[in-house]
Amino acid sequence: MKLSAVIISRNDNYGGHLNERATYAINSAINSFDEVTYVDWNSESHSLLYDIKDNLQLKGNLKHIVIPPSAATNLTQGDPYAQKCCEVLARNIGIRRSTGDYIVSTNIDIIQPKKEDILKVIEEHGEDCFTTISRREVEWKYIKEFQGGDYNFNNWSAFRDDAYKTSVPRNHLEQTLPNDQYSLINCCGDFQLASNHVWNTIKGYEEQMSYACFADTNVQKKALLSPL
Repeated sequence: MKLSAVIISRNDNYGGHLNERATYAINSAINSFDEVTYVDWNSESHSLLYDIKDNLQLKGNLKHIVIPPSAATNLTQGDPYAQKCCEVLARNIGIRRSTGDYIVSTNIDIIQPKKEDILKVIEEHGEDCFTTISRREVEWKYIKEFQGGDYNFNNWSAFRDDAYKTSVPRNHLEQTLPNDQYSLINCCGDFQLASNHVWNTIKGYEEQMSYACFADTNVQKKALLSPL
């Protein structure tokens, strides 16, 4: 069984320490998945990946797609209100170019679970399911403390092992929209897993939703209502 991951971002230091967080996240993805596709969308100067490549533990399974500002503008039809990092379009580009039996759509700062745990989710839910898993929050200062005040990118695996034991599930989830059970998570997937068949059937994310928020709500409804 081949597992693929799609990660998208923009070189804008979103949330602070983005390059550092991305390095841990992509190294974990390279370790957990058979194929990782990183889509850099609309970075003004250059792809984020060029800044962190020397700290990545590459093993030939990382694909890199760059959508420069000129192409991003064309793809969003010049809409001034579209996300600068248009998640629905970037994710669909990655999903359509993924070759895995199962594909995870995830974020640039998510340290990925171990492969055996992803396989357990697949075994539990089956090939016709669409599974969304919310992140467990870990503050940047905790990462720095664990690494002894240094980044120590080679030690990412030990940090993940520690986070497995010390991080806690998010128990404060609340619906963004009243009476909408799908709006517990309202921004593009922290971790959204489905078979290639399911992604193709629902045709990925709704590309007209090029603005912030609710793409997750929409794609979850599409998966539930689609005849699989």
